[in-house]
Amino acid sequence: MKPPIILMIESNGEAVELARFALWRNNFHCVLQWYDEADAAIERLLSGGRRESDRVLPGMIFLDPAMMENNGLDFILAMKSGRTTRAVPIVVFPDSDYPPGCRT
Repeated sequence: MKPPIILMIESNGEAVELARFALWRNNFHCVLQWYDEADAAIERLLSGGRRESDRVLPGMIFLDPAMMENNGLDFILAMKSGRTTRAVPIVVFPDSDYPPGCRT
């Protein structure tokens, strides 16, 4: 059985490494793929890609809603509009600074 694929969309490479470590530390065997731009992830997931590995959908997507090119909502709407991608669960994980400019 192949390990599940988790796709992480996050512009901060350190956050990706923390997630990778947390998955490893909890003995969760998976393939963690990473995009630092939501638009590139949309292109790969909705176009199906040219390579065999591009046609395999992730089992789950971790999304930082504060992406620089959009707020994450565009990504969610694009995923939910695709026939094959609408069933992929999306976990939104804002960091402590989200929304920008909001401090508690």
